[in-house]
This record gives sequence, C-alpha cells and structure tokens, in this order.
Amino acid sequence: MSSHPPNHSFISPYICLLLSNMSVKGTSLFFVCITLLMFGFFAPSQLSAQNELDSLQTGLKSTINRIERFNYQYGIGRYYYTHNKLDSAVMAYKRAFEIAPKNDFAIQAKALNAIGWSYHMSEDLDNTILFYDLSYKAYLRAGAEPEVLADVLKDLGRAYYGFAQYDSAMSYYMRAQEIYESNNIISEGYGTLQHYIGSVFKRQDQMDKACEYYYKEIEYGREHNFERVLAEGTYLSSDCMDNDTNRLYNDIRVMHIYEKMGDSRMAGLMYGNVALSYREIGMLDSSLFWHRISLYQRRKEGGKSHLASELADIGHLLIDMHRYTEAIPYFEEAESIALTTDLKKYLRLENIYNGFYTLNYKMKRFQPAIEYLKLYHAYKDSARDLDRQNTIDQLELAYETEKKEAEIAMLEKERDVQEMENTLARKEAAVQKRTRNYFMAGGIILLLLGIYIFFKWRESQRQKVIISVQKKEVEYQKLLVDEKNKDITDSMIYASSIQQAIISSEEYLSDMFEEVQLCVRLCLLHKP
Repeated sequence: MSSHPPNHSFISPYICLLLSNMSVKGTSLFFVCITLLMFGFFAPSQLSAQNELDSLQTGLKSTINRIERFNYQYGIGRYYYTHNKLDSAVMAYKRAFEIAPKNDFAIQAKALNAIGWSYHMSEDLDNTILFYDLSYKAYLRAGAEPEVLADVLKDLGRAYYGFAQYDSAMSYYMRAQEIYESNNIISEGYGTLQHYIGSVFKRQDQMDKACEYYYKEIEYGREHNFERVLAEGTYLSSDCMDNDTNRLYNDIRVMHIYEKMGDSRMAGLMYGNVALSYREIGMLDSSLFWHRISLYQRRKEGGKSHLASELADIGHLLIDMHRYTEAIPYFEEAESIALTTDLKKYLRLENIYNGFYTLNYKMKRFQPAIEYLKLYHAYKDSARDLDRQNTIDQLELAYETEKKEAEIAMLEKERDVQEMENTLARKEAAVQKRTRNYFMAGGIILLLLGIYIFFKWRESQRQKVIISVQKKEVEYQKLLVDEKNKDITDSMIYASSIQQAIISSEEYLSDMFEEVQLCVRLCLLHKP
C-alpha cells in the first residue's frame, strides 16, 4: 500500500523489557522506563511536531491562493497521517479535496488517494476501496503517468486482499503488473507488487508459487538497490525456510535492518515474527519476551488487525506454556478488536476461535469448545473461499460502495456548494437583470419603432399633402401654360393676319405706286 513512511528515529522498547523483572520499591522498572521514553525522549519530537502543525495552519490562513491552500491543507493531513491520527488525517485530506481547484483532476486525485491511504491504515476497507477507485478515475482524467496508475491499482488489489477476496485482488495486481512491465517502470512499487502477488498464493496454500514471488522481490530489490524492497522480500522468505533456526536468524536480521532504517511499524511486525520463530524452536520464554515487545509496538501504532493478531498469538503461546487462565483475556480482547475491523477479519477470527477452542478443550470445557470449533471452521472456510461462499456479502458491499460513491459525489459537489449557490444567485440575478434589460430594451425599441413609424406616417401624410398641393399646382400651372399657349397661338394667328394684311396692303400700294410712277412718266413724256 502506498503510504507516507514514518521518518523518525526511535529507541527499541525491548531495552525496557530487559528490566521488566526488576523493581525499585515495588515499582516495575519497565513502566518507569516506558514513562521516561514517553515523556522524556519523545517530548522534544512532540514539541517539534506541534510547531510543524502550527506552521502549516498559519500558512493556510495566510493565503487565498487555492493551490497554496491545498498544499498547506494536504500537509496538515500528512502530519496527522504520519503521527497515526488517522481520523484527523481523513478529515484534513477531505478538506484538502474541497479546496482543490474543481478542474484540476491531478490535485483532486492526490487528495482522494491520500484519503484512501488513511482509511486503509485505519482498516476501513469499504472506504479504502471507494476512495482508491475514485482517485484512479481522477488520475485517468488528469492523464497521469503510468506508474501512478499502476500504484493505485496495486493498492486497490491490496484492499481486496484485506477482504480475503483474492480473485479480485489478483485481477488488480495483474493490471498493475502489465502497466509496470509494458512501460519498463523501475520502482519500489513493482517490487512490492511481487510481495502482494506471492501473498495471494500463500493464502491459497500454494507456498511454492508464493516463495517464487518472494525471491523475485529479493532479487529485484538487490538489483535496483531498493533497500525496503529487499528487506521486505527477505522477511517474507522466512516462510519458505524449512529449518526453524534459520527462520529465526533471518527474522532477527531483518528486524535489525528495519530498526536501522527507522521503520518502527515494520520493526514491530518483526518483533512478532521473531517471537513466533522462538516459539517454533521451543524457546517459549524468549517467545513471550518478544511478543510483549511486539504488543507494545502494536498498541502504540493502533492498527486493529495486527493488534488482534498479536494478542491471539500471545494467547496461543500461553496455552503452550499451560498458563490457560492468563490466555483468556488475550483472546477476548483479540476477538473484540477483530470484530471491529475489515482488514484480514476472517483470518484473525479463524486464529482467535481456534485459540478459544484449544483453550476450552485444554480446560475440559467441552461444550464451549464445540461451539468455538464450529466458529473456527466457519471462518476458516470463509477466509479460504470468500469469493464463492460469501456472495451476499459481496452484493451488499457492492451496494454500499455504490451508495458511498453517490455520497462522495455529493462530497465533491459540496466542496463548492457555497460558491455554486453564490454563482447561481449571481447568475439568476444576472438573468433577471438581463431579462429586465431585454424587456426594457424591447420596450424602448418598440417605442422607438412606434415613434419612428408615427413620424414616418406623419411624414408620408405630409408628403401626400405636399404632393397633392404640388399636383394641383402643376395642374394649375398646366392650365396657365395651356391658357398662355392659347393666347400665344391666338396672338400669332392675329399677328399673322395683320402681317398678311400688311403684306397685301404693301402689294396694293406698290401696285398703286407703280401705276402713279407710270402715270407721271407718261405725263412727263407728253408735256410740251
């Protein structure tokens, strides 16, 4: 599972356990030592952590930039996650998702994936699967790198593995493996995937196949110098060893590797493995010693599934040591815890009820022993074949997942609800204003158009009057012209008559004058 690995040094609590059988005035030095560790050694680191949180919260309040606010809020979630305050981490990461820009799918996917991490660590597998799936879809929309997609698919498979749904787990593992290999991705994620695949084979009692993948992880870690991958494969390979002593040495070696790396969670796991190895070789006191160390670490971390497993293992060990009465509270606490977690629930309860059966049988309580034996076989069958025998639960899970998808869709919408409401209000006001403006503009246009039409009508009427007047004037002028033309014509006719008369008179006078002249000439000729 992808996670933020703790990066802080720690003092192995088994140093305190060396003093567990000593006392000072009736007070166990073990508890004195633990108190000193908690309030002495860890105080400076706690103060530093508080300063870190204060700094992040101050930064969050100091900016209105959405990306910067997201980074500060995401940092707050990371702080809570690394300090194992998982409920607070979930809330912080959800707040980061709400702050994320609504169109930035890469940032949204980062927040959703972190929510999935937190749910996974708190062993709420329903929500783990839901948020991993949402983050995968968001990464797809963001066009994320193949390695990122493969990592999320791998984590999804691990969540289904926690439900003992091994077919579903293997399906996601194969999809992740295809992406890693087709893109030639060299990463710790690919190395861890070999562990996950091997563990599916282990749960199906195919140890040869499981060991093949565990050794493959070792070689991959060694080849690419991935220290964590190499350590992981090495501790898993203990299950592949036939010799109990070799298994013990291997567990101790890996335990020291994790202590050196500062990984308290994995070191705690190895304390339990060392205890189991001591039990296998018959060193029961040493086994109990390491179980107590592991139990201390498990309680400190708060992981329910591993804590239930550790309590049950101590109960089984106490049965081997014939300390039956002491074993009872360990099994009871283990059962109460296992019933509240999804992670490997069937495996834990199978182991716990086997312990209750053995314990009651050893104490000759046969009726309770029979009841616990039935429970043991019921959970054993469920753990081995859950995909086929628990169909109803799967359908219910599918329904719940669908319902939660709807809820997360609502969560996604709630991120900008206020903003959307304000936006809608602004849009509605704008629409109303725009509609009002449209009506006003339409009214004004209609008014202007009416005025325009009115003036045009008046102008046309005026033009008609003018044209009518002009027409009458033209007609009048035409009459005048016609009248003048008639006068002119008459005048011309009259003038022509006068002219003709004059011409005629001239001709007559001319004739008369010629006659006078002729008479005068004749008179002159006859004058004596």
